[in-house]
Amino acid sequence: MKKLLIYLLMVSMFFVMCVTSSNAYPNTSVDLGLTALVVHSVTPDLFYQVSIGDVILFSLLIENAEVGQHFSDILTGAAFDSGVAKLTDGLNDWLTAGLSIMDGGLGGAASASKESYLFFDDPTGASGIGFEGFEINRVSLDLDVTSIEVDNTVTGFGGHVTLSSIMTIDAAPVPEPATLLLLGSGLVGLAGFGRKRR
Repeated sequence: MKKLLIYLLMVSMFFVMCVTSSNAYPNTSVDLGLTALVVHSVTPDLFYQVSIGDVILFSLLIENAEVGQHFSDILTGAAFDSGVAKLTDGLNDWLTAGLSIMDGGLGGAASASKESYLFFDDPTGASGIGFEGFEINRVSLDLDVTSIEVDNTVTGFGGHVTLSSIMTIDAAPVPEPATLLLLGSGLVGLAGFGRKRR
């Protein structure tokens, strides 16, 4: 009697590997505070500007500033698009903040730092530069007038105004497309035949 056993085994194997950005997460809250000399009024007019490279991010005219005043601004429109392009271009640009005194004082103050220092605390850029590989959803600025010291002398340089300014960047890493790896696929056929018995 003939016995026939055919067993077919289909074996398919696949693994999905999702590759995400290995970029370190940058600082998203940056302190841009400034102190400027000289102030001749307790309510000075101030002009504050933040830029990255040749792109202006924020420009604020603070009229009749007083201690304790709070200002906030959100980057929108073309300025947002240009700012995001600079923050994500992979170049180590200078980010500058400048304060001008508009009340007859003598100038103002400015500070400048490389992106790598502001966002990664590393001026060399070895730890990262900016937000390359990230999607930026929002850039905002919060500014507080923290102190005003007046100097009304003709040649004195004792007065100053101090600002606390924080720029916040809402960003998330952009995930790279998942890569499908087909590691093994095959058809295995097993056949068993019985022998005739007499």
